[in-house]
Amino acid sequence: VGISMILNESGVVYEYKADYKEALNRYTSSLELAESKGDSLSVSYSVSNIAGIYVIEKKYAEAEKNLLRALTIRKILKDSFAMALTYSDLGVAMNGKGDYKKATSYLLLSNKMAEALQYVELQSNNYTELASVAQREGNYQEAYEYYLKRSYLRDSLYAMEKTKQIAELNTKYESAKKEQQIQQQRNRIRMQNFLFIGIGGLMLLTGLLINSQYR
Repeated sequence: VGISMILNESGVVYEYKADYKEALNRYTSSLELAESKGDSLSVSYSVSNIAGIYVIEKKYAEAEKNLLRALTIRKILKDSFAMALTYSDLGVAMNGKGDYKKATSYLLLSNKMAEALQYVELQSNNYTELASVAQREGNYQEAYEYYLKRSYLRDSLYAMEKTKQIAELNTKYESAKKEQQIQQQRNRIRMQNFLFIGIGGLMLLTGLLINSQYR
């Protein structure tokens, strides 16, 4: 499992370097190893990564085949999060292929799952892709509506981030305020201790003087 994961992750590195041939080699090696071990989860990641390379190379039929295989595994594993991402990837692939009916269907399925998962960022990305599909089909009103939905979600996401930041700042402020109060209390206790020591010392000195005078 570890080697399969390393092959997948190193493949991602080569993909970022635009060395798609080597990336595909590593994803394929990872797939073969995962299949030999009967590791269906790793298989799903490998075929999904392979599909990503095929989308870049505009080999959309091969991309769809691999993504559908990943989707089948993820349905068995009941991995809703991964399924939502796979449907989105299928939508992107079909948009590239020009199969706009399939693209719309996949993207709407992804959004339905993303909404249930409260995955706002994925919903926003899907609306961008749906707007692209509608625009390519010449449905400009529909494209405009998808852009509006995306804008609303982004505003909502921005508001959520701001609320989170404010909450974090408030927590930090309250912590600092509490720390300051604790420090002030410590200072008061320290001053009281000094005062008691001073009074005690003065009383002792006074007692010594009285005793000296008495003698």
